[in-house]
Amino acid sequence: MKVLFVMFFGLITLGSVFGMTSATEIPNFVKDVAGFWVNGQINDMEYAKSLEYLISQGIISIPIDTVLATNTNLDDAERAMSIVVHYSSGSLTETHTVYSYAGFTLLGYDNITTNEFDRNLYRGYFLLDGAPSTDKQIVYEMINHSEIWSSGSNPIKYDVKIDLLSGDGTLIQEWVFENCLIASYFVWYDDSKIRYKFSGIDESEIKERLAWNCGKRTLT
Repeated sequence: MKVLFVMFFGLITLGSVFGMTSATEIPNFVKDVAGFWVNGQINDMEYAKSLEYLISQGIISIPIDTVLATNTNLDDAERAMSIVVHYSSGSLTETHTVYSYAGFTLLGYDNITTNEFDRNLYRGYFLLDGAPSTDKQIVYEMINHSEIWSSGSNPIKYDVKIDLLSGDGTLIQEWVFENCLIASYFVWYDDSKIRYKFSGIDESEIKERLAWNCGKRTLT
């Protein structure tokens, strides 16, 4: 089953689990167990059981607000499960739709720049994550002709519409970004054992990230 990765903001840290302060130290045996799992010396089930034991003994605790954030009764037909991205204008003669993105991250103004002028200019800044795929060939052409790779070229602005769909195809959110410029693009080989894999398979994979700066954004 394809899992949608959508992030607006927020991180889960060790500090939220251990209730850490600057003077708190993580017990060595907790570090050892995590190391065994990362190095493949114990499997996922064994690691999960060790965490359950630490929680049951009160050695680590999970904040209530974290539990509530994931403890929902929504099924796949009621929650966001897929992303559909529509590109238009700019160098495109017709709308191009991409169905293979796995991640959408909306960033706030402070993540873009500390310059007040730039914050007013770029009101929508977001990231699209996934694996390189054939349905993005036109997107790669857009990247190839953008300012980031073609120094001195005239900026090409696009309109981008992002639909978040439930498991049964119902539209939950529609984000509309206007006058968008490609800010950055990179591809990397992810062989981490603990990072989420877009393929859903616990194997190494090639990932990509496309960042956009936009002049306007709306949510409908």
